[in-house]
Amino acid sequence: MKAKFYLLIIAILVQATSMAQTPERMRELADRYFDEYSYDRAISFYEEIGDKSTDIKRNLALSYLRMNNTNKAEEYLFDIVNSEETLPEDLFNYSQVLAMNKKYPESVKWMTVYHEQKSTDTRSIKTVEQPEYYEEIQAEDAKFEIANLDINSPDEDFGATFYKDKVVFASSRTGVETVVRRWNWNQLAFLDMYVADRDSSFALTHPKRHHKKFNKKFHEGPASFNGAGDVMVYTSNNYKRRSSKGEVNLELYETKFNGEKWSKPEALPWNDKEYSVGHASLTEDGNTMYFVSDMPGGYGGADIYKAYRNGDGTWGEAQRLDVQINTEGNEMFPFIQKDSVLFFASDGHLGAGGLDIFYIDFRDNGVYRAKNIKLPVNSSKDDFAFIMNNDRTKGYFSSNREGGKGDDDIYSFTLPSPMKFNKMLLGKITDQLGNELDNATIRLKIDGEVVEEYTTGENGEYVFEVSPDGNYDVVGSKDSYSVGANRVNLEEEEFEVVYSDLMLNLSPKHVKHSHNEIDVYAGNIQYKDAGLIVEKYDAEPIGLSVLTAVANITNGEPISDAKITIVDKQTGESMVVYTPKEGEFLQSFDPDKQLEQRDYAVTIERDGFKKLDYDYSPKLSPKGQYKSLAYMIPEDMPNDLVMKDVFDINPIYFDLDKYDIRPDAAQELD
Repeated sequence: MKAKFYLLIIAILVQATSMAQTPERMRELADRYFDEYSYDRAISFYEEIGDKSTDIKRNLALSYLRMNNTNKAEEYLFDIVNSEETLPEDLFNYSQVLAMNKKYPESVKWMTVYHEQKSTDTRSIKTVEQPEYYEEIQAEDAKFEIANLDINSPDEDFGATFYKDKVVFASSRTGVETVVRRWNWNQLAFLDMYVADRDSSFALTHPKRHHKKFNKKFHEGPASFNGAGDVMVYTSNNYKRRSSKGEVNLELYETKFNGEKWSKPEALPWNDKEYSVGHASLTEDGNTMYFVSDMPGGYGGADIYKAYRNGDGTWGEAQRLDVQINTEGNEMFPFIQKDSVLFFASDGHLGAGGLDIFYIDFRDNGVYRAKNIKLPVNSSKDDFAFIMNNDRTKGYFSSNREGGKGDDDIYSFTLPSPMKFNKMLLGKITDQLGNELDNATIRLKIDGEVVEEYTTGENGEYVFEVSPDGNYDVVGSKDSYSVGANRVNLEEEEFEVVYSDLMLNLSPKHVKHSHNEIDVYAGNIQYKDAGLIVEKYDAEPIGLSVLTAVANITNGEPISDAKITIVDKQTGESMVVYTPKEGEFLQSFDPDKQLEQRDYAVTIERDGFKKLDYDYSPKLSPKGQYKSLAYMIPEDMPNDLVMKDVFDINPIYFDLDKYDIRPDAAQELD
């Protein structure tokens, strides 16, 4: 079974002669077998043709690819992409085959060429944006210990699913049948569902066919069960009707166990003779199902859909999952683990070659990204049908990688400790009026270093997958807005999903930074202390806010990317902000809330400058804006020069026997 294409169309065996023919007749037969998915037969006839056209080479390349002979596929695609009859899909296929043959730099090169012709294809966009993606994907996760199971046959074995204390899987193995029906693609027997015993080490033994009520003469499997094991949904050929193209597609059927026997299988409402529906995964309660289909209106070849069970037991409308999961390629074999993490196989996301296994964490309320599970679970070949127990320590997946026993094999895996999906750090970016901000840049920092970056969509939301025990600064910025930041201590957060919203304010008029001059809108100087000057002015409709500006004490120039840590001395709560290029940060407060005097400890840090610590105790009224200007001292500036540099004070003179301030002294003091 070739997992990449098995789902889409299954054609019934068609007999034909293979006696010696003219080149024209061989081409006719080869094309016929190719159209009927009899790729081994198509190859035998195409190869007999001496002078091969580009079309013949293209069909040969695809036939070899679907028979898992990637080396021969690469040979023919190389000729095609270096000819004058190259099509965009040839470039894409050549890039894919190169990746499957572990030639990743060349694969990136040809995907870039494909991108020049198909710039809207998200698969090529991802490659162009991350041209060295394969280095990270090939970083093997040593925690996974995988094993090829003894239960595997020389044929196809794949799609393991949990069934109580057993496992049900699909296989093309044959027994003592006198007549074995074989299907066009690879001349293996049609698939049946098998059930096997599962021991504590997750080894599988004593395989036997699942109930004869389900196994018929064509393809059956894979299957999925609810947690109790009394509801089964499985994939089967449509036996009664062909599509308008004469194809026999796949359908989903549901059956229930009443304690004594399984009910008659019922076709699910999304089945249609014109397209395939299959690869179901039920949640624990059996009331939500994920499945795959190439129905019209999808993003690509095969997409993953979701449906909910109605109150009367029927199934509701199929909902296609979004572009974070589905691509222009094929997404298959979904598995929902504990109703929150979805594993699936895809050849549309950045992977190691062929189908790779990815996962999506639904705990983040809809904002998510697909994660590659990496090596050794993934390989340069097809890896799919990943399932995991509720303890997240053991499971199975299927692969046609080198070194297996058959076409597809089932592999087990074990982990020394439960697989962690990290914590989800997410939030929303708004302005001071509550408007959601799109195209805002969110930077995740650890110790001042940017470790990840995210650009918000139209809903202003962002999400990061973070270590469960780290301390992070979340810094948001957007043109014409002030910078906002929060510090998140995940060690103190017991929840798996942590929220941290940010508010960015439209930047106020730029402050003219100078150690002897401050331009303000209006108002009175209220507070002065050690280089810190605070002023208040009315600024409707901003309401109540504090503007903090940071400048170089030697020249008054604003300092960008200065880290400001503000700690509320009464509550212990803290926040961290970073100044933008204007060197200022605006923090808004609720104008309807009466704020009494608060005591804050402020620390300002910036490479190349001395650390600045001071206490700030403003008495904020419900209306107006307060402005503070903090000067930072360069690291190489001696302390005894600081005050002289800031204040060049002339002598203060008094009249004889007088204590009154003279006008010239008053000017100097001012």
